[in-house]
Amino acid sequence: MKNKYFGPATSATPSTSLPAEQPAAQAPFKKRVGKKLYITIAAVAVIAVVLAAILLVPQGNADVISLGVQYSAGEKLTYDVATSFSSQSGNSSTNLSSNTNLTVDVVSFDGETYTLNYTTSSSEAGYSMSTSQLIEVKASEMITGLALLPVGLQALDEDLNSSSPFLSASFNQSQAQVGDTWQIPLNTGDLGSAQASELTVTFKAIQSLTVPAGTFKVFRIDLSTNTQGSQSSLSSPNVNFSGQSYLEYGTCKQIQSNLQVNMSLSGNTNYNIVDTFTSILTQDLNP
Repeated sequence: MKNKYFGPATSATPSTSLPAEQPAAQAPFKKRVGKKLYITIAAVAVIAVVLAAILLVPQGNADVISLGVQYSAGEKLTYDVATSFSSQSGNSSTNLSSNTNLTVDVVSFDGETYTLNYTTSSSEAGYSMSTSQLIEVKASEMITGLALLPVGLQALDEDLNSSSPFLSASFNQSQAQVGDTWQIPLNTGDLGSAQASELTVTFKAIQSLTVPAGTFKVFRIDLSTNTQGSQSSLSSPNVNFSGQSYLEYGTCKQIQSNLQVNMSLSGNTNYNIVDTFTSILTQDLNP
């Protein structure tokens, strides 16, 4: 009797050669194994791509900016500060400029208040001048003064918590999101007490910035005002600010900034005044 799978029952002796049909019978099996292998490899590749996308694409919280200023007691920051002044009155014009070296020494921090020593030095026409000023400022209020005021202007203010127009525009939040635009009430104080305006603050992308002090991870703040009044006069001039500040991400230390102040006033003669201030960090020494 024949076995339907193996041929005649009497052929029990193993054959030393495979039937001619055997390779053809194994081909579908090899194809199935190969196909499964390719599918597995493809699946692993897809998973790897997805994981890479999850790990490499910035997540939402990467765009959150903390607005807390952090200095270290004993830290010393040095800036190059450039200022320029130009005025136009009728046919008369005046143009002045200066360059100053400014050092900010972080004298102490008691958990609430920083004591900062601002030292400015300049040399023009062979004449050197140096001034030093000790300033105390609360950590909770530093972001306004140090973010919006170029460091060169900070040194001119006896108290960073004074009634300066910029300092009256207080940040009342501890963090911001990249792309946020804030409208902050602003009073220009002595520059135009009759006029109130708004300071527009926009938080720009986090980026890398290289300055003489090194390369820093920073975020940019753009700011502008518009105090155009119905009438400009000596007692109530039109004053507008515009500029950018680059602050270190995580500490809010000022790395670079520029500010332009435009003022116009009317009287018997019209006056137009433009002041510019730029600051750039050249050295940051930690204890």
